[in-house]
Amino acid sequence: MKKNQKKFGSELVEGSRYLISSLHTRENTLETRGEFKGYVFIGRDQGLRVELDDSHEESGTIRIIPCHMIIHIDVISQMERKEDKEKKSSTYFG
Repeated sequence: MKKNQKKFGSELVEGSRYLISSLHTRENTLETRGEFKGYVFIGRDQGLRVELDDSHEESGTIRIIPCHMIIHIDVISQMERKEDKEKKSSTYFG
């Protein structure tokens, strides 16, 4: 592992910044750089919701990328995963 490379968890975290390469046409790819805002459903499929950063003309626009179109994801900056504030504990009496 490189000196300033952080350990990456097993899931994408909202607020993190990623560079996502996805299929655009058969011959071209589309690069999306920005802040991950969560997942969305498109019919039965799932997609990533990303707010485009200043490297795009459409800065601030939300782009939805269908998961099956993603080629690779580069982690630019990784946020810490926030734990649920309320840990629900349940007791079963039976």
